[in-house]
Amino acid sequence: MQTNKIGIWVKNNLFSLCCCAGLVLWWGACKLFTPTVPIMVNEYAPVYLPAVCTISLVLIAIPVFLLVCSREFRQWRWTDQIVLLGIALMLGALIHRPRVYLDVQIVFFLCTVIAFVFDRPLCWHRPPLFYYAFWLYFIWQTITISWTSNTSEAMVYFNRLVPLVSYSLAFLLIRIEERQYRLLVLMLWRVVCIGCLLTLGSGIYEALRMGVDLSTFTHFGKFYINQYTVYDLIFAWSGATHPTYNALWIIGGLVCSFYLMDKKYITSFEAAFSWLLIFATIYVSQSRVGLVLWCMVCAVGTLYLLRHHRRWLWTALGVMATAIIMIGITQIDTIRAFSADPNRDKLMSVTLDYLRADPWKGCGLGGMTFDYISSVVGYEFKSWWPQYDYIGMYPHNQFLGDWMQSGIVGLVLICVVMLTLLYESYRQRSFLAFVYCIAVFIVMQIEMPLHILSGSSIIAFMMCFFLCHRAPSERYSDK
Repeated sequence: MQTNKIGIWVKNNLFSLCCCAGLVLWWGACKLFTPTVPIMVNEYAPVYLPAVCTISLVLIAIPVFLLVCSREFRQWRWTDQIVLLGIALMLGALIHRPRVYLDVQIVFFLCTVIAFVFDRPLCWHRPPLFYYAFWLYFIWQTITISWTSNTSEAMVYFNRLVPLVSYSLAFLLIRIEERQYRLLVLMLWRVVCIGCLLTLGSGIYEALRMGVDLSTFTHFGKFYINQYTVYDLIFAWSGATHPTYNALWIIGGLVCSFYLMDKKYITSFEAAFSWLLIFATIYVSQSRVGLVLWCMVCAVGTLYLLRHHRRWLWTALGVMATAIIMIGITQIDTIRAFSADPNRDKLMSVTLDYLRADPWKGCGLGGMTFDYISSVVGYEFKSWWPQYDYIGMYPHNQFLGDWMQSGIVGLVLICVVMLTLLYESYRQRSFLAFVYCIAVFIVMQIEMPLHILSGSSIIAFMMCFFLCHRAPSERYSDK
């Protein structure tokens, strides 16, 4: 009897156990065969091993393979299978570098069009409000190009905004059933777990190759290892090294874990395993906003799991409120040091000076780069990074950045985008979309994710997926 219980437990937690075993084997292999081929050749031109990127793509494809081989997948119509395959491939590609998901999105769009042509009466539905907000925001940003002082930079930003329109138009043609939706969420959670394992594995690989003690990665703060930042090394498997934008897909998996645990798709052990795995990844990546998002999602997710148990819910709320108050009182200096960033303060000062002088029209899409470079702060940044013309030359705040570029209308439209996302999340009672929208709002306070390709792609696709049109199981049972 005891053996049967152990077997059942292993079967129910097989994915998490395989992930743990994979990380241990990876460490052992790196320890036995210390690599001698450098990942990067110089300070400014990172070169990533093709073999590592290929292996990472194969590992990311495992959850997609599990979805396609599942019994439920084989029971659905071929048009549904094509749509699910397209969405699954995109969800997997989004954790890699932009070049990968720019190629995969062609397959996604093709799958969407084919399914729509052969299943048209069941696909078309009225756009939700946030689709209109996406389109209006994109149109107004495009209009501001007419008075920008930097047309070449404006076209760069224009291309980065295209996912807001392209993904929303694609999901306008998609309708999936609740059972299909949950299986895709399960697949996304598995992809994020594998991405976190790849990240930690890359850190082990680099530490052993460079002769660096692994305990070095436990230090939280901005530091360098042989002229490279820690996140350059741990994200070398993908080439997408910015910790804030990587936090967008990592936090997406964390949100999914609470949803799946509530729906009994994963066990409590698997959920706890993913929470610790994601925390370790965020901590090692030195992402300050990632740690804030992890705490926020875990707090909200705990309340979500306890929503049917009023006594425990109010107890948890009381404990969280007390903890926040105590930390705010006793650790105020630590919090200030944690959030302090003199460079961003200087950029913010340029932004506020510009807005005081011209709060209505804005400098046009991409025009803020010219204003920063022509300022004293711009010359200072130029002396730090002589190989770049405008590295980091933006306010690091989505709302102020849009206000500076596209005037008061742009500020209003980005507020409308966020409000319509929250409204649609509430209307659909979508825990995934609501929490992820809050996470995006927090990121917008310290970055401009909609004006970076990785940020706009991840946010647009995730929000469209979490809020996609889901029909009741008319053709198949969800039991």
